Amino acid sequence: MKKTSLLVAAFFAGTLGLAGAQNTPTVSGTTTPSVPAKMEAHPRIFEVKDRVKNQRERIEQGLKNKTLTDAQAKACRDVLKSVKTQMEADYKTNGSKKLTEDQTTVLNKLLNVNSDILHEEKAASTEATAVPTTGSSM
Repeated sequence: MKKTSLLVAAFFAGTLGLAGAQNTPTVSGTTTPSVPAKMEAHPRIFEVKDRVKNQRERIEQGLKNKTLTDAQAKACRDVLKSVKTQMEADYKTNGSKKLTEDQTTVLNKLLNVNSDILHEEKAASTEATAVPTTGSSM
């Protein structure tokens, strides 16, 4: 429950930071030759979208393995929904489907909080199900 409250608090703090990042000028960058052609035009979008997709999969896996409660999964999904909403607002602000570095940084910070929650829950579940070993022998 404490982790869910932390997630919600971080969500609101991140949302406040998103408003300031919307009016950041676009930064032109160079493309990496190893990046597929599809991603060369807008690599930041794919970075964030891939993280959202991976976290959705981790949430579903956590529910399936019972390492996440329904409430924790909902809180994590709410963060993902806010990231998507913010990305759409950023696209509109920028006039294209491109994200500035600052916008990407803010979105990644929200995703980092979510990722930390998912990792903590998985680790806590692993510790709870571990078979204790004893040092004594007969």
